[in-house]
Amino acid sequence: MDNTEYSFEDMPLGVNEIAEVLGVKPATVTQWQRRFLLPKPDASINKGRTKLWKCKTVIDWANATGRNLKENSYETAKDLLTEIREKRKKIQAETDYWTTKLGEWQDASTTSTGHWGWQEYKPTREEEE
Repeated sequence: MDNTEYSFEDMPLGVNEIAEVLGVKPATVTQWQRRFLLPKPDASINKGRTKLWKCKTVIDWANATGRNLKENSYETAKDLLTEIREKRKKIQAETDYWTTKLGEWQDASTTSTGHWGWQEYKPTREEEE
């Protein structure tokens, strides 16, 4: 989805993105969906388990029902979503970095020097007595 350029009206939104655009919690969007208050999804993925709506569908519905608390237009919604996706990419890059570091540390812990690369403590003769 990230490699495809969409017109701002056709940009696909899931529950979390709808919540961001409308200024509500994802649980609220889920409840709207369960109560059949949201419009019919424009698409689905994951064998129908994940629903997607076009930005235009969501904004038009929110404007018509008074649920567009942030009063976002298609353009401002796209800007907001672009910003959110960039933040998520940065977080993912940081997560990948630390996951790699953790793997390196775990590899180091299995060397002959002991746990996490530390030398095993051996008391001196004086300490043993």
